[in-house]
Amino acid sequence: MGESDYDLVIKGRERLNAMDEMKYRRAKALAERGEIENMLRRGELLPVAYVRQWASRYLTDGRDTLLAGPSELQDILAAETDPLKVAAILRAWLERAMAKFHQLERLWGAGDEEQVA
Repeated sequence: MGESDYDLVIKGRERLNAMDEMKYRRAKALAERGEIENMLRRGELLPVAYVRQWASRYLTDGRDTLLAGPSELQDILAAETDPLKVAAILRAWLERAMAKFHQLERLWGAGDEEQVA
């Protein structure tokens, strides 16, 4: 036996609800995309590829600075006989080398997480 009028009405409403849901999801996605594009234009967001390239270059420079330490310090340390002065020289060099990495805290706002009430 065929479907009743009631069943046809219910199926029609289900299709309309499904279409409305699809329209809603599409409108929401378009709005989110527009907001992301606006944030990119305002400089509030950066493309992932840019951040990856920048971070890779930044870390490579930091690694190179650390690896240069032995050749930069070898003559100075070889000439120094006072262990306290050797420690001071090493500490000053390490602080200078690590300052590059501490800049990340200022750049990325470490400790400035948004607080939710």
